[in-house]
Amino acid sequence: MVGYISVVKFETKPESTEEYVRIEQEASTQKIPGLRRRVVIQTGENSFIGLIEYEEISSVVEAQDDLVTHLNRFRHCLVELDHNGNVTEAVSGTIIYDENNPSG
Repeated sequence: MVGYISVVKFETKPESTEEYVRIEQEASTQKIPGLRRRVVIQTGENSFIGLIEYEEISSVVEAQDDLVTHLNRFRHCLVELDHNGNVTEAVSGTIIYDENNPSG
């Protein structure tokens, strides 16, 4: 086992994209135990994917409260994805293979 990844897809309101990016860049999740790294990728004008890598599955569960607090900092910038008020679409899983390019 190499680790665990959570992938979160979301979209910002067009008028809130710059504010979201600013909030995200100023935020830090370094104090969350078991979190190896956090990456945010802009996939479209207002579309983003967050990628969070953890050491152990227990770290994924233990980080949930901290990550909801993190999300609440910019929730007002996000588009609701369904009639239940959800603003993210998330999946998590075990890393089964990880290859790094040492020359790259």
